[in-house]
Amino acid sequence: MTYLLIAVIVVMILDHFAPDLAQVRRYDAFGHWLRWLSGRLPTTTWESSYGLLVSIGLPVFAVAVIQAILYEPLDGFFGFLFAIVALFFAWGPRDLDRDTQMAATAPPQEQPAQAAAFLQGSVPETGAAMAALVGRAAQRRWFGPLLWFIVLGAFGAILYRLAQLAAEEDVEMLSPAQRSAAMRLLAILDWPVAYLMSLGMAIATDFDTILALCRARAHAAGGWFRFDPGLVPAVTAAAVKADLEEADTDSADGYDDVAIVDRAVLLRDALAVVWRVLIVWLAVLALVSLAGLLA
Repeated sequence: MTYLLIAVIVVMILDHFAPDLAQVRRYDAFGHWLRWLSGRLPTTTWESSYGLLVSIGLPVFAVAVIQAILYEPLDGFFGFLFAIVALFFAWGPRDLDRDTQMAATAPPQEQPAQAAAFLQGSVPETGAAMAALVGRAAQRRWFGPLLWFIVLGAFGAILYRLAQLAAEEDVEMLSPAQRSAAMRLLAILDWPVAYLMSLGMAIATDFDTILALCRARAHAAGGWFRFDPGLVPAVTAAAVKADLEEADTDSADGYDDVAIVDRAVLLRDALAVVWRVLIVWLAVLALVSLAGLLA
């Protein structure tokens, strides 16, 4: 568990202080792989959900085999390096801090469009939507790969990223059946991510408000075990609003309205909130690692 914590910290440092390395994250390679594979499988097999199983399963299986092979040599040193490479590939595609700051420093009238472009979402029309965009980006870039890296190692991070690419990116080779299967897979992977992020935000901000919101959304979704894709954005928006109200800033006024003067405050506070959640996660991981060392 200790090497997982060190690997996460190394990846975070590389992602923030060496942004040019993000060029190695060639997610378009997944599209090339799908195009190559589609030409070698029978059409009926490829266009079914089994085609998606092969297209995601083979790369993930290859990563798992490499991870197992590298586990022993030099007490797992090469496996540790491979884990860093795999997590770095799945972490992104770009540095969330930089993208959020770029949107925040844009002219006020351009901030919504810039936030949508940098954070990969629809143009936010309210302060709540602006904060939610940051939470959604954090879920995709940080917390999804991180949780499955902690649980399954390198191939867990790769599995999450490939599922997200197949479900949400514009991959022309995928049939409707494959896209539907990818969305179901991503929902399964995202369910624990969303609730653990919500728990982290409850700990880091207003516990009662976040817990009440989670209960209300779980009830509306049909139960705690039904995945709610809007949970993290809604919780992030509520956490930022609670932050602004506690600080008694002017940005708390009209938070849910369209006309907001200073959206930069909202973007930066949303980034601060997700950073607090990440620190909570890392603190828990550090405690588990310490307990393992002392056991």
